[in-house]
Amino acid sequence: MKLLFGILAITVLMPIQAQIIKDTDTLMANRIKSEAIDNSRAIETLNYLTNVLGARLTNSKNQLSASHWTKDQFIKMGLKAEVEPWGEFGKGWDVKSFRANMTAPYALNMIAYPKAWSPSTNGVVKGKIIYVNEKSIDSAKAKFEGKLKNAIVFLGDKIKIEESFDAVAKRWSDSELLEMANSPAADGAMMNFREQFRKSPAYKAYFEKLKIFTWINSQKPALLVDAGAFSIRGGAKSYGIVNVQGANMPLADEKDVFGPLNPKAYAMNAPAIVPQVVMSTEQFNQIVELTKNGKEVSVECDLQVEWQTKDSKAYNTIAEWEGTDLKEEIVMIGGHLDSWHSSTGATDNAAGATAMIEAIRILKAMGVQPRRTIRVGLWSGEEQGLLGSKGYVKTHDLGKNDKFSVYYNLDNGGGQIRGIYMQGNEKVQPLFRKWFEPFRSWNASTLTMQNTGSTDHISFDEVGLPGFEFIQDPIAYSGKTWHTNMDMSDHVIPQDLMRSSAIVAYFVYMSAMRDEKIGRKVLESKAP
Repeated sequence: MKLLFGILAITVLMPIQAQIIKDTDTLMANRIKSEAIDNSRAIETLNYLTNVLGARLTNSKNQLSASHWTKDQFIKMGLKAEVEPWGEFGKGWDVKSFRANMTAPYALNMIAYPKAWSPSTNGVVKGKIIYVNEKSIDSAKAKFEGKLKNAIVFLGDKIKIEESFDAVAKRWSDSELLEMANSPAADGAMMNFREQFRKSPAYKAYFEKLKIFTWINSQKPALLVDAGAFSIRGGAKSYGIVNVQGANMPLADEKDVFGPLNPKAYAMNAPAIVPQVVMSTEQFNQIVELTKNGKEVSVECDLQVEWQTKDSKAYNTIAEWEGTDLKEEIVMIGGHLDSWHSSTGATDNAAGATAMIEAIRILKAMGVQPRRTIRVGLWSGEEQGLLGSKGYVKTHDLGKNDKFSVYYNLDNGGGQIRGIYMQGNEKVQPLFRKWFEPFRSWNASTLTMQNTGSTDHISFDEVGLPGFEFIQDPIAYSGKTWHTNMDMSDHVIPQDLMRSSAIVAYFVYMSAMRDEKIGRKVLESKAP
């Protein structure tokens, strides 16, 4: 009787054990962790992408250099790789030289940066500033009609800075991660930033400010300066941190500042705009106080830029590692390679691109032979609206590709991976829970049904493909480095980057080796 029970027990347990082996590989996870930590090349890669190649604004010389350099790294590892066009973008833009100073009533070296795709000044611009802080277009016209041609205009009110007594950097606490894990998936498509902004009280004031800018632009001043609060995304920072993005454009669609008729500064046929500079909040406030106290403020500025207009297309780096028995099926990883231009784009998103390169290096170093083909996409145009990944998905018609298994993305700063957003896909929950098990000692195991947006996995998710973004520790991303002049490699923690690379490598390995593709969620029908 005992012998029979033993035979029955073995018979019952065998399928369970087979399933465990199929969906977990603790030995491989430990080998990946060892390779990622002991033989890491992550910081070496990060330093080259940031400190050597520099900022990587889409279609700039640096961005194209980074695309070719990453292609070469994949080829050295034995992958097929190319710099592939994804579609029409527009003009490239590079800064040749820039300086800005206050010269009266006393000298001040301004902490300032040109906005991307701003035109050059006509040599060195010198003169007294005209401070425009009207709340409506009618009052702006009444006060400054005929006075702004060739002027140096400072636009906007003094910005209040609230001192924070919280730590500059943070990691997600256990309670915050638990709250994420317990949050249900959002109903329908997640509202994007622009939709949220349209519904906010700030929209009306911002729309009025854009109308004032449109009128100022038509007056052809020599230079327009603001403190960053005029930017669509982000706002004014403090302690000399400047949020720098693209040049503002005149309104073309008066019904909606985000409408389809609103021009893009990088478009080949973009309308002419005035040179635009954004400066630190504290110094902007200083100059506002001088004007309010009746002082005449003089500024000089020299901005010289170079336009790249021979090729209006933009490019992604695409690399491929051919699989074996399931080589027709695709496991894909990626992150955007482009950045803004006031820093070297380390946390946004050289760290994510580095983790993808390092994940491939780790698996190559271990002699892995993947069953599925592994593909890597390092995107451009993400900062202008996920353009590179959207173009790739459209060009390759991936929404109709039943051989596509999964896409994993990394683009939430330089912090360590702590879990994954499942985008409402219940089918992956049991699988991902097992795959994070070997990383519990690194406090990486949180699964949330929540959607997260604003980065390249959305390009895959919205056409019905399994596309996922990892949860990362915020560190000082949103507060200090996101789209600012302080997004430098010094703010990426080496251990965090090594651990993230290991987790990506393991997810890639398990996705490429299992028998089945990753399950897809059912797309909700969209109203026309």
